[in-house]
Amino acid sequence: MANNGSKNPVKILRGGFEDFSAMYPFLRTQKIIYTPQELDLVETFPCELLPGILYIGSSEQAQSYHIHKELKIQAHINVSKENDTIYTRDDTKAYLQIPIDDTDDNNEFSSYIEPIVNFIDVNRSNLNAILVWSKNGVSRSAAACLVYLMVYYKWTLKVGIFIICPHYKYGRK
Repeated sequence: MANNGSKNPVKILRGGFEDFSAMYPFLRTQKIIYTPQELDLVETFPCELLPGILYIGSSEQAQSYHIHKELKIQAHINVSKENDTIYTRDDTKAYLQIPIDDTDDNNEFSSYIEPIVNFIDVNRSNLNAILVWSKNGVSRSAAACLVYLMVYYKWTLKVGIFIICPHYKYGRK
């Protein structure tokens, strides 16, 4: 494929377009070409880590009622100090806040591993869809999801990172 100009490998969806359409009808469109202004209005959805159960996203996605409706989100893990407009601290079965800053020298995260794993386990066993989010949906929320997957599947960090980020190369600086 690279000889024909593509730098990215072609991926085939398991089950094809029919299964994708059945699971995510709200993501389908008949439109082929978008103007730059239309692209600016496209609402991005959280990344699905465990089908129908675990999603990772940003604070903007966490505050979208449309996303909650379409993905049937029933619980939040807020890995930030930001306020959540959909859930409150009082809703302990559906809401967990991990109030940590996104800084390089932050060592608080490890003290929250057990509450994160327990919260996801309880909601997963009840078949509740969970959105794990932080401001940008990148580092803190990714760490929370990765630690859950590592505990649940008994992965090492090396395996966990390879599964989540298959193109990541160890030792690269």
